[in-house]
Amino acid sequence: MKMLARVTLLPLIIVLRIMGVAVNLIIKIECWAAGIIFLFFGICILLAVMNQLWLQAGILGGMLGAGVLILLLTTEVKLFIEGLIDRITI
Repeated sequence: MKMLARVTLLPLIIVLRIMGVAVNLIIKIECWAAGIIFLFFGICILLAVMNQLWLQAGILGGMLGAGVLILLLTTEVKLFIEGLIDRITI
């Protein structure tokens, strides 16, 4: 019975593993791109504060916060997929 359950769950495990690899690749690309974008936003915020453009500094700060939130959410998706794989394989 246990062997039958493992055989039937094998396609699901394969799909979850592929999704895990894809999400991991997306996270690596996203972190590389976010580093460059965050550096640009940081410089823009610094220039906005120096020129006393508070609204623009706030908007850029909100964009930075949204970027960090997106990074955290993609990491949570990866952890969720890994948790599903662990629950199925045991």
